[in-house]
Amino acid sequence: MNGSVDLYDVIGLAYEAVLAPQRWPEVLETAANVLGGDGAALHVQDQITGKGWGMVARVDPAAVTPYFGHFATRNPIRHRRNSLLRLSDGGGVWRRRPVTDEHALPKPELMRSEYYNDFLRPFGIHSLLMLGLSLEKTKFASINFLRPPHRSQFDDRDVDLAALLQPHLVRAFELSRRLSGLEQLDDGLAQSLDRSPNGVFLVDDEGRVRYANRAAEALAAKVPGLSIRNGILHAGSADATRKLLRMIVAAASADREKRTGGAMSVARPGHSRPLSVVVVPLYPEHVTPFGPQPPVIVCVADMEARRAVPGDRLRDLFGLTPAEVTVAVELLAGGDPAAIADRLSLSVHTVRVHLARIKLKTDTSKQSELVRLLERASSICADPLPRAP
Repeated sequence: MNGSVDLYDVIGLAYEAVLAPQRWPEVLETAANVLGGDGAALHVQDQITGKGWGMVARVDPAAVTPYFGHFATRNPIRHRRNSLLRLSDGGGVWRRRPVTDEHALPKPELMRSEYYNDFLRPFGIHSLLMLGLSLEKTKFASINFLRPPHRSQFDDRDVDLAALLQPHLVRAFELSRRLSGLEQLDDGLAQSLDRSPNGVFLVDDEGRVRYANRAAEALAAKVPGLSIRNGILHAGSADATRKLLRMIVAAASADREKRTGGAMSVARPGHSRPLSVVVVPLYPEHVTPFGPQPPVIVCVADMEARRAVPGDRLRDLFGLTPAEVTVAVELLAGGDPAAIADRLSLSVHTVRVHLARIKLKTDTSKQSELVRLLERASSICADPLPRAP
């Protein structure tokens, strides 16, 4: 098959991958074939911190972790390439100018570096052709096409061919990112989260909110101590926000062994009880560069919010009679036997009989133990009540 047909194959496959992101490794492999690369790596990287994520084709997947974990900030090509493409000024040079490692710095200088000797060479990489895909603030997405030492350096003909391919890959990548952002949650999961009485935010490693359920939106809009500013989740004071963002960074760590959650309280002016905030990492099987894919859940509970206790759930879980459900609901509302009896126009003896039967059915012995059990049973997906005026 001749070069022009191969080029069209890559272009067509790239646009097919917009609707089928799992085909992007195939795009990388086919593009590497056209450009004479032995492999290819697509990654999104913060040009300041060196952190990022990506995917590879015909490259040892074990190269991804050490690169973003150590070598990204020691890559001499990256600094020279960034200057060459004027990434710092947000210019569009990167959109029309593929570059090789020799454009960035002389090969002998690269071969003397730690990056080459401890990273590139052990993975059989000697020459690179780099093609930009997107630039968002300090994050740059690119595809690196790779050749081993026994192959010749990428030449001007390879660069010219890559330049023909680049606009289509840029467009396909951007469309993939947009669709990925729209399809992070399927309808069923979104509906389930919307039924939660607690606020649920899905955020990226910078605390940028990618999804918020109805309770989360209400909390951020009305409840002191929590807000979304410039798309980023804030928690009351500057100190509280820094603590929250540190927990989010830890929960989003690229190193699965270091990925941890955390909890904190957020004080609210004019309120006796703080917000309870829990940060939980997600553990996706595959992290894709088509973002934003939120890696962290932030769950916020309003400790002062009143809840509608689902009596039908208590009935179904514990086999309570309608009268027992009524007493259980009153108990959860904070009533003692005397208050419950007065409210329901029953004798205290009758209320105590109902409570004894409820304890028997729930296998509890103390009233405090019963209340804790009923609270746990009724809290999941309960509906919040309107605040008292």
